Amino acid sequence: GRYGDCDEYGEGLLKFPDGAIGVLAGGWVDVENPVPLLISGTEGHAYVCNGQLTFKSGRVPGADGKAPWTDLPPDLPHAFELYLDALHGQDVPLVSPREAAARNVVMEAMYQAAKGERWVKVG
Repeated sequence: GRYGDCDEYGEGLLKFPDGAIGVLAGGWVDVENPVPLLISGTEGHAYVCNGQLTFKSGRVPGADGKAPWTDLPPDLPHAFELYLDALHGQDVPLVSPREAAARNVVMEAMYQAAKGERWVKVG
């Protein structure tokens, strides 16, 4: 692929302890990459299409999924800038080591599930 050994696409089915089910998909196999992110769940969905977020949830007023969701926080600086700011002792919104480890556990479970064609329990 275009990115060496890096995954160019993927999809995962997630089951949560409370019974909620979610689908997480991502990839950049399309030359235009019009939909780089799609998250679906039992109570809503969100996707980015042509740089715009569309979001539907019965729990969030106005999130009807019919128009791009524009009520977003300001963009953060580039990740490398945040990293350099952190090195200089500034308080920046970084992912904690615990959160990074948890994300890796979930990703590894998704790889194991795909390889073994089975559910993998996390936690």
